[in-house]
Amino acid sequence: MAKYRVFAECVSDYYLDVEADSEEEAKRIADEADGGKFIPCESGDWKITSANLLDSGNNESPSPKAGADNNWIQTDDYQFCRKIDDLHYELVEAVETPEDGKLMLCEPDTVAISDYLNKDGTYTGRAEEIIRMYHSSVEEFDRDTNGSIAERNQILAEMIYETELSQPVYGIGFLDEVVAVWVMEEFAKTGEALDIDAIFEYGGKHFYPKGKFEDWKYTGSVIDNCAWDDELGFHRFDTVAYPQKFAYDWDLFYQAAKGANDDVFLCIEYKNVYTPGSNTLYRWLGDVN
Repeated sequence: MAKYRVFAECVSDYYLDVEADSEEEAKRIADEADGGKFIPCESGDWKITSANLLDSGNNESPSPKAGADNNWIQTDDYQFCRKIDDLHYELVEAVETPEDGKLMLCEPDTVAISDYLNKDGTYTGRAEEIIRMYHSSVEEFDRDTNGSIAERNQILAEMIYETELSQPVYGIGFLDEVVAVWVMEEFAKTGEALDIDAIFEYGGKHFYPKGKFEDWKYTGSVIDNCAWDDELGFHRFDTVAYPQKFAYDWDLFYQAAKGANDDVFLCIEYKNVYTPGSNTLYRWLGDVN
């Protein structure tokens, strides 16, 4: 069972009898009077203001594994986040290089908010330092999150990850924006890091191997599941029926594929799957694997 510290305000009414010629004068006299002269009313109430999670009650480390139903959200142009529990968030992002605007993918990591809160639920000194990197003051940050503990914890997790955990460690070099976002989206769906070295560029588009025909579900023959694709337009010849957008060549495609001998490839830009033919890069119509 989790442990919370709940904060509350005591809301009570007090009164003071004064002699005055008007309501405004009575209020002024009372405002200037010593507070000790006020008499408490018999009625009173408590107003709950907030609750801070001190201990989730789970001694085991939460699983960082993602999944399609784990509610990943895109929190920035190049950042994804998911809530594991009230005190743990997993994040992954790509960071932009100032030289050429390319992106470096960073290793996913889990932020433990409890490491940045004192036992009474207040921020640790390090948490306050991080907050002030993004906000003029801790008080401003608390106001911006509107008193919502959930919103506060998520944004704090984002700041902690960016400040202390986000490191380009894959060693895969620079990625175009569309590729970096796709890689993070795929991680968010599966929880598994992709073989990013397998991504290759051909004809100005990026492709990722998706296996052999036998790895896919389809009916009929292979050619029954292939279609010419004018949107991509990777054809060997330029014809009226099939306008060419790029001069496709089977041998050059597989040379660009870094040794992959797969039958099916995903085009990251179009999110469609293709299979190389002798005269065109066919759109593959088999069920998505």
